[in-house]
Order: sequence, then C-alpha cells, then structure tokens
Amino acid sequence: LYHVIDNNREYFEKYLRLIKDRVDADEAILDKRYKEMLKSAGDNKDAQYEAGEHASELAYEIGELEQLMYRSFVIGVFVFMEGLTADLCRHIQKEYKEKFSYTDLGGMSGISRAAKYVKTLTDDSLIKNSETQRDFEVAKTIRNALVHADGVISQDKITNIKHFIKENPGMIKLEAKNKILISYKYAEWMLTLNTKFADEIGGHWKVKMSDWFS
Repeated sequence: LYHVIDNNREYFEKYLRLIKDRVDADEAILDKRYKEMLKSAGDNKDAQYEAGEHASELAYEIGELEQLMYRSFVIGVFVFMEGLTADLCRHIQKEYKEKFSYTDLGGMSGISRAAKYVKTLTDDSLIKNSETQRDFEVAKTIRNALVHADGVISQDKITNIKHFIKENPGMIKLEAKNKILISYKYAEWMLTLNTKFADEIGGHWKVKMSDWFS
C-alpha cells in the first residue's frame, strides 16, 4: 500500500509543479506583452487604453485556465483518496465475509457511503485523527462544489468554508454568489491532506487488520 501511496504522491507533486510552471510562464508572457504594447502606444491615450483592454482579456483567459488546472488537480487528489477508501471497504467485506458491499448502501455516495460501511461493520471511524477529519470535511465540501455546482458553495456549508478561509488565508477566495477560486496554496494543502489520509488508511487499519494488503 505504501508503495502505491508514495508513487501517487510523487505523481501529484510533479503534476502540481507542471501547473505552477505553466501559470508562471503565462503570467510572465502577459507582463512582457503588456509592457511592449504600452511602449508602442507611447503617449497615445487610445492605444494605452487598448493595451489595457487587451491585457485584461488575456489575464482573464489565463485566470480561467489556471482555475481549470487547479480544479482538475484538487478533484484528482480526492479521487485517489476515494480509491483508497474503496480498497479498504472491499478488504473489510472480505474479512467479515459480508454479502453486501459498500456500493449497496443507499442514500449517499462516494466516501460518505464508504465511511458508513466501515462504521457499520467495524464500529470504528474511517478517520481517527480529529484534525484530519475536520480538514477532510472541508476538502469534501469544496470537491462537491467543484464537481456538482461549478464551484458554488451551498448555503448550508458556507459558514464552515468562511471559517476555513479565515484560518487559512490565501488558500481559496469567495467570489459573488459564494463561488470559490482555488489557489496553488490550496492545492499544496490538498497534497498534505492526501498524505495524512493515506497514513490513516495505511497505518491505523494496517494495525487493526494484520493482513491488510498482505
């Protein structure tokens, strides 16, 4: 299991570096182009205005691409955590010789369904560490907003997200109508959460079940 976790951690780190390099390169090109346009405009006010308008359009396009890449990254990390949880559920089903699987539980989906399955069969929580559990709930809220609501945080979750923003400045921003913007800093935070989550799965549950992935 740790081999799988380490390989994916390395993959995600490389993926994030590629995103950051692309964003930095695009911003550098924009800055250079804007300065060139201003120089070419000279004292011509109309040309200066056009340079500003063009730079604003390019900045918007870069921002949209940046968000698309960071969103993809965040969702990808969460999918990996979901995969670890699914593996755990399948192992528990085998150990307990249960006929029904976690996918048979109705009324929920994803990790929430898997967590209920683990709790039902083992009377133990999927995540033991309270800080990791709190961070995971934030990540799940943001993931669900990105996947199901184009980044808009639901009204019943907005208080928790605002608290997270206050406690972790610079990670995410709230736009109009509670739409979030993802930053490089939040993507890094997701990498840390992924490690903590993987340690829970590969640590606590390996001890609890001595033949875990043997």
